[in-house]
Amino acid sequence: MSDKTSGRKRRSGAGKAVVPADTLPARVGEFAGFMGKVAERLAANARASGLGGSEVSRTFVIPVLQSPKRILEDLLQRSIDQTRDQAEEDLYALMLSELVPDEARILSLLSSGEPQALMHIGVGSPFGTPGRRVAENFCSVGRPAQVKLQDCVPLYVAHLLALNLVDEGPEDQALESRYQIIEGERDFRAAMAQARDQTRLSVRVVRRTVVISKLGRRLWATCTEGQQAAGESAAFSASPLSAIRQGE
Repeated sequence: MSDKTSGRKRRSGAGKAVVPADTLPARVGEFAGFMGKVAERLAANARASGLGGSEVSRTFVIPVLQSPKRILEDLLQRSIDQTRDQAEEDLYALMLSELVPDEARILSLLSSGEPQALMHIGVGSPFGTPGRRVAENFCSVGRPAQVKLQDCVPLYVAHLLALNLVDEGPEDQALESRYQIIEGERDFRAAMAQARDQTRLSVRVVRRTVVISKLGRRLWATCTEGQQAAGESAAFSASPLSAIRQGE
């Protein structure tokens, strides 16, 4: 084979160019530089059109290419050196990175410790607990938390439950009016109608509650530590966390 091919890109059997592994860091650097220029151009266009000020910018995060082995080794090394507080910070940072802003607002509302009405739709015997749930997590938390996507509240609640940031509890008769509001909502009524159309079994409503969990309280306390101190009361009262409470 001629040496002239040494400077060309190698090609796989399918005819696709194969990038040598030793050139990947340089290629990633080139891509990062290109995306940075795109961000600068977008910011300049926004300022020129009067759509934004000097704050208009966009950060592009380029993932670091590491092998799974290296990632695991780094994690094990950190586990040896880190303190308990650092371990908690890593856990809370990971959990918060999983949330969308609407879910953060729900968690903020529940941080008061007060339960919210939660309802499921089940099918089964007309007596006892329904054997199967066909629709879940209709909750009264959406409006007082002022979430933007009200129709996604069941999805948000399910996600917070999966992260163990909130817990499901028994029915609370003091929340009767909130249960009735949920039963009158369009999405809930549509789910009830669909369940009746699709089964001959008894369709029943399951009333429950949702509250912040022990883990959720620890996370919230860590993130808001010191904000309610006497010297910072004014700053806290103007924060988004306080604004959600005031809007209840």
